[in-house]
Amino acid sequence: RDSKILFLNAKYEKEYGNLTFKPRFYFNTWEHFHPVTSMINESDNNNVFGTDLEANYAHNLFSNDATLVFGVTAKQDRTRDSKKYAYADYEGTGSITKTLSDRKGDLANTEDSTATLYGAYIQESIRPTEKTLVDFSLRVDKVEFEVDGNEILEYNWSGFGGSAYKTGDGLYSIDESYTLFSPKIGVSYALNDTTNFYSSVASANQAPTDNELKTNRVENKGTLDKTQSINYEIGLKNRSVDYSYDLAIYQNDVEDEITAIKQGYTTSYENAGKTQKRGLELTGSYKITKELSFGASYAYSDYKYKDFMEEGTNDRAGNYLPYIPKHKYSVFATMNLTNGIKARVESRSSGSYYMDNANTQKYEGYKFITDVMLGYEKKEHSLQFNVKNVFDEYYAMQADKDIDGDVTYKAAAPRTAMLTYTYKF
Repeated sequence: RDSKILFLNAKYEKEYGNLTFKPRFYFNTWEHFHPVTSMINESDNNNVFGTDLEANYAHNLFSNDATLVFGVTAKQDRTRDSKKYAYADYEGTGSITKTLSDRKGDLANTEDSTATLYGAYIQESIRPTEKTLVDFSLRVDKVEFEVDGNEILEYNWSGFGGSAYKTGDGLYSIDESYTLFSPKIGVSYALNDTTNFYSSVASANQAPTDNELKTNRVENKGTLDKTQSINYEIGLKNRSVDYSYDLAIYQNDVEDEITAIKQGYTTSYENAGKTQKRGLELTGSYKITKELSFGASYAYSDYKYKDFMEEGTNDRAGNYLPYIPKHKYSVFATMNLTNGIKARVESRSSGSYYMDNANTQKYEGYKFITDVMLGYEKKEHSLQFNVKNVFDEYYAMQADKDIDGDVTYKAAAPRTAMLTYTYKF
């Protein structure tokens, strides 16, 4: 992949008595030439720009300090004249068995797309008592997608017909908009100087992505609704001198969850009727010495469909959501010496998970994938060496089984190393 990216970001902060104004502006332009399976992507007119105009107002309620945060936001992601090409040089009849170069062949697809978001938010944080903090918040967003394209050629995944490419579906257009509401109330209570108990109830919408909408349009599937979720959570947070921990227990009830339907080499999307996600997350660390600490984390996930008719005929109610392991855990150790030397070792493990919505087969997960970091800092200078997957374990980043019973594996990254140097002005 050959890419060029230019990103500009500007922040400003100004106080007017108890009011603090924090405007932010950003602009991102990029282009790339990206050969992938079956197609060569070329796009050189992509721009993302937006603003977030935030204000904080410090005031007094219940004889204690309170803070009101409010603002508006706007963002647009615009792509013009994006193209896809067939491969010009390859081996194979009916399907590509080997590409011989990244030279562009026939034009396969053209597309213009615009994704626009604008919204407003407000949050009030008050202290009814010295030990109690209550947050009320509301965010409202409008998301709009406009896509116009022409699929001239598509890849012949079946391999039948003697050609790697066949005539595409032609012109397509998407014009969808979603209004998203996200209210939340949270309460935190200080049990003592180091431990807080908290609870929250939050509701949220999630819009489908432009890629999900486009995929369904090209595959002649139905449109997608936004998701609606309500999340209930309670937990503990501790920050002591020698140890710390975070414990969270949650339940997330979701309607119209956007779910992937895999068949052969194609993927489409449907709204599942209802899903319920229950879980527990625990993270803790302990300082063995001033320089050395040890920690561990564990996550338990019980995610199930409560109401879902896959493809309109296959009842998946009571099944587990695919790709979500019930158990995940890790152990880690960190070292920070006074002379600027630092190090971290982390080993991650994941339990088994179902590979499809029908729950017919499991992937066994992975054990003790280890990452190492060594670093050195002195004044303005920072040098860091990271090695991911130190022991070069072979495992799947994701394992899928489609509705026809075909199984595919996406291999995780092998051992990788990166050396970075940072200078702070």
